Amino acid sequence: MRERERHFASANLHCASARSAKERQRVRQRKSRARFQHARARATLASANLHCASARSAKEMQ
Repeated sequence: MRERERHFASANLHCASARSAKERQRVRQRKSRARFQHARARATLASANLHCASARSAKEMQ
């Protein structure tokens, strides 16, 4: 049980770091590029969050 909790926490940490990296990328795009690219970055961010959620639920299933 303890092992699973630790693994779960590390998965969440990875999700958070991936999200912040995407966030920084998005800010950079907003400063230098058109709104179209910004919207596309936001779409990838949403898919990353979806992946995180599915990975988390898969961990809970085990």
